Amino acid sequence: MKNIKSEKIYNSIAVAILLIVVLLAPSNAKADVYDYEYSLGVAFTTSKILGDNPAINTLRPINSSVPGGSFNGAMPGVEVIGQYKLDDVGDWRLVGGVNYTFYSAREKFPGDISVFRLSHEVNILSPLVGINYTIFRFPSAMSSFYAGVELRYNYVHGSEFILNETSRLNDEQLSQRSISKESAGRTGGLFKLGIEGEIHENYMINVSWGIDVLNALGRDNERGQLLTPYSTKVLIPGLGYELEEELTYNFYFSLMIQYRLD
Repeated sequence: MKNIKSEKIYNSIAVAILLIVVLLAPSNAKADVYDYEYSLGVAFTTSKILGDNPAINTLRPINSSVPGGSFNGAMPGVEVIGQYKLDDVGDWRLVGGVNYTFYSAREKFPGDISVFRLSHEVNILSPLVGINYTIFRFPSAMSSFYAGVELRYNYVHGSEFILNETSRLNDEQLSQRSISKESAGRTGGLFKLGIEGEIHENYMINVSWGIDVLNALGRDNERGQLLTPYSTKVLIPGLGYELEEELTYNFYFSLMIQYRLD
């Protein structure tokens, strides 16, 4: 149900942003939205893990024997991006910047005499460099449709998993246990499609969607899955656990406001 709701939200946002670009852009403007050397943008981003990666399983195994990271939803992030025109008309643009994504999960379940609260947090810092190419232009709407590829170095901060047990009678804390996991660096990449358009003078809106892989290179099976709190040292062999680091794919969404510098 959560997945269906998330898809509806993404679709609604996409439609709304496209309408804003078309309706607010001046139809009779003669200026060229592509005629700028540089641009700097700040974006709100989300990342949602795709497939059956163990990172989407609950911290307390319910529907699977494999404990996970409980990241079954869109995780928020922020991004700062700069663009530089590589050719005369601006079809090709060099992209550089940094993304920071916040992965956070909470679970709660009651016992006979206790209430158990679980939390898990991982943050990822991703310096990036890439190329955007303009596929179609819509001069009357001051907008364009483009494709882009990015190379990203994903620095995964050390994760922390905390289990708190409190009394159901008076909410007194009975115990606390935690599992930490060391930081790691992985090389990944992103393929995206986007719409860029001018909304007011030098201010532009840039909306993009894509698929990225967090750990194409540098995987380490000893550390366990990339976005779970468990390593091979913690899990018990022979219980059906996946003791290798699988490729981790995300659906990526970005809503960016850009300022162009002529």
